[in-house]
Amino acid sequence: MTPLLFCGYEMSKDPKKKIQDCQKAVEQHPQNAEVYFQLGLAFRKGKCLIEAAQAYETSIHLNPKNKKAMHGLAITYRKLKRYDDSIAISQETLKLDPAYAKVYFNLGLVYEEQKEWDKALEHHRKALDLDPDDFQVHYNLARGYDAVKDGSKAIEHIRKAESIADRENDEKGKNESEILLLALLKKYKPSPGT
Repeated sequence: MTPLLFCGYEMSKDPKKKIQDCQKAVEQHPQNAEVYFQLGLAFRKGKCLIEAAQAYETSIHLNPKNKKAMHGLAITYRKLKRYDDSIAISQETLKLDPAYAKVYFNLGLVYEEQKEWDKALEHHRKALDLDPDDFQVHYNLARGYDAVKDGSKAIEHIRKAESIADRENDEKGKNESEILLLALLKKYKPSPGT
């Protein structure tokens, strides 16, 4: 049995079960970087962030060029509010793969959480250049442009996000986009007679 199957890669949607399966896989394959990556992912989805960081760090120790583990660690550091660490590991990841759009997106989120809107927008635009049909990037660009009071760009990007969600049959994304679009239209398009 491959470590990924043993780790419940496609078998379990239950985070606790996935963590247990991955821990068993780690016991059987203690030198396998991919198993530690899967364990980190399971811990992160189970909201066990410190454990996730440790698993990702071990994966990277075993395979220093494991971009997925590096990105997972950067996300985990962001969620732990270890922003400088998230930025540092993201920069290391981009040295290995300068076209890794999700890394730029995560950096945008790091800067959003710190209310550094210009940097957030810069990184979201880089992510968009690499993946122009990413719903989440357009959604976050809309939020970022709203934060810097650029209503026309905020509306432009939320409409693109809504279109992508509609095309991909993403009901949740479509609903979130519609809610934000209505709020932006109300905020930036004054009603007649005002």
